[in-house]
Amino acid sequence: MTLYRIRGWNNLYENNRTRELKLLNWVPIPNTLDGDGYTLLVDRENGPSLYAAWIGCVIVASKCDPRGTLLRRGGNPHDDASLSRITRIPKEWFSLLFPILVNECKWLEIIDFQQPEIIPHPTAIISHHDAAIPQEG
Repeated sequence: MTLYRIRGWNNLYENNRTRELKLLNWVPIPNTLDGDGYTLLVDRENGPSLYAAWIGCVIVASKCDPRGTLLRRGGNPHDDASLSRITRIPKEWFSLLFPILVNECKWLEIIDFQQPEIIPHPTAIISHHDAAIPQEG
C-alpha cells in the first residue's frame, strides 16, 4: 500500500500555536502564488480543481496521526477513494493529483509503510450464561 506524506509539513503547515494543539481545527497554508509547485499545478487545464483537491489533502493530513501523513485512524493509508469520501471532492481529481504532487511539484512523498499486524483477541474465559444468578420470586 502507498502512504503519502506532505513534504515539509512541520515547517510549512505547523507553527508555534499549532504545535501546542493536540487536535487541529485549522491549518496554516503557505500563500506563495508564484512558486514552481503552485504554477506547475494551477497552470494546467484542470489546475484549479487539482489545487482544491490538494487543499483537501492538507486539511485531511492535519487531522491524521502523525500529522502531515495521509494515514487513516485504522492504520490504513488514505487513497483517492477515501479522500473523496471525506472531502466530497471527485475521486478522479485525486487520481490525477497524486502523480503530479509526487513527481513534479514535490509536495508529496511516498514513505515506507508496513501494514500493522493484526493481533487476535483471546476468547473469553467465563461464559456469559453463568454470569447471571436467577432470582426466585
